[in-house]
Amino acid sequence: MANSIMIVIFSFAAVISAAVMFFTLTRLKSAKREYFVLFALSVFIYEIGSILDMTARTTEGGIIATKIMYLGSAFAGPLFLMFAQKYSEIILPRIVNSFIMLTAGAIVLLVWTCDYHTLYYSTMIYNNTAPIHHLAITGGPLYMFGMIHPVFCIFTSTAILIWKLRIAEPQKRKRLIIFIACTMIPTLSHVLYIFNLTIEGANNAPIFLTLTMIGLYLGIIKYDLFDNEEVTSLQMWSKEMVANITHDLKIPLTVMSVNLEALSKHAATHSSAEYSRYVRTAYQKNLDLQRLTQNLLEISRIDSGKSFYFNKWESLHLLLTQVRDRYDTYLEDRGIDLDIVLGDDIMIQTDSSKVYSVFDNIIYNAARYTESGGRITITSVNTETSAIVTLTDTGSGIATKHLPKIFERFYKGSQSRGTKEGDSGLGLYIVKSIMEGCGGSVAAESEVGRGTSVILTFRKCLNHDLQD
Repeated sequence: MANSIMIVIFSFAAVISAAVMFFTLTRLKSAKREYFVLFALSVFIYEIGSILDMTARTTEGGIIATKIMYLGSAFAGPLFLMFAQKYSEIILPRIVNSFIMLTAGAIVLLVWTCDYHTLYYSTMIYNNTAPIHHLAITGGPLYMFGMIHPVFCIFTSTAILIWKLRIAEPQKRKRLIIFIACTMIPTLSHVLYIFNLTIEGANNAPIFLTLTMIGLYLGIIKYDLFDNEEVTSLQMWSKEMVANITHDLKIPLTVMSVNLEALSKHAATHSSAEYSRYVRTAYQKNLDLQRLTQNLLEISRIDSGKSFYFNKWESLHLLLTQVRDRYDTYLEDRGIDLDIVLGDDIMIQTDSSKVYSVFDNIIYNAARYTESGGRITITSVNTETSAIVTLTDTGSGIATKHLPKIFERFYKGSQSRGTKEGDSGLGLYIVKSIMEGCGGSVAAESEVGRGTSVILTFRKCLNHDLQD
């Protein structure tokens, strides 16, 4: 009865292993799957050998089953170790990996030639009355080495994964903890077998290895369906961004070229008003190019983790006065009024070298969606711990459903306010990144047809800050 139950359990485990191999090969695209597939194959072979061992009716049949078992079990540990190294990107010296694989091959060779020596098995006796295993085996001088070898591989794999856990990014630590737990399962089975703590003498290692494989497989599914999906999305967004930026560059360059060409060919015949108009138009497009170039530089720093902030206390009045001087002419040329309503002057925490990119992108967006004759108003209000600067335009506004997404990377304004030139979808993402880097925050309020307000919150200088 026990024999039949174990055969059913092992058969079910073999089916699961085969299914894992199939889905890994056909569904998953991870570059780290090769050793996992080989590990699953070795477990499958181990399970098939175990089933044959429990169904053997002769000594010869039991020996053949044992040889098949070792063909899988001897390589399961080393292949798992190779997978752990590739997954964690912590690679042992080549000589160590070669020795581990060659040792597994030597164990298989010893078992497959056990008919001619007693190094691994000293005796093999067929026992028809045994409840599960009918081939009673007595280990030879090298038998314990074959038992310790897979345990060593699993312990080494665990150590590698634990080391990776120490230096891994926070979002990957949960998965690594699951993987580490999975590595302990087959170790437990081997320890139980070495000390003969088994049920009716059955080696439960294939069952434990199947549980490990399921846990690892679920982890790889998460890697492929979430991490790789994110990478794919970023690749698609990057292609779209390149197309948008190419479009953004083409328009101002073309306008600048046309105006400068007109100036160079007909400079003597132009009136001072026409000359001034050509120059101002070229200058405006030059500002557009500067903003786009600055955005590209900033986004590359953010993505590479090299966007450093040197925050210090700055005068809010001085900052907003410089903003007015910086954009007054730009907006006047577009027929847009700029009003700044200043509250009490205070010191705010910000990085002066980066904060202008915040105002660049907000005011540029507001100007694009505000018709001539409109207005942009900047107000400042002091609270107990912060300074709130609000930039409000009288433009077309943003639909409520789009507001939560406008600060996401590559979220294009055409999705919320119609197609406009120069909308690469990076500006407000950069605004959010810089404000958070300066210790502040950003939010937005809007109503379609009535305009948009972007709310910047800066940390305010308090008395204890001055004391520090």
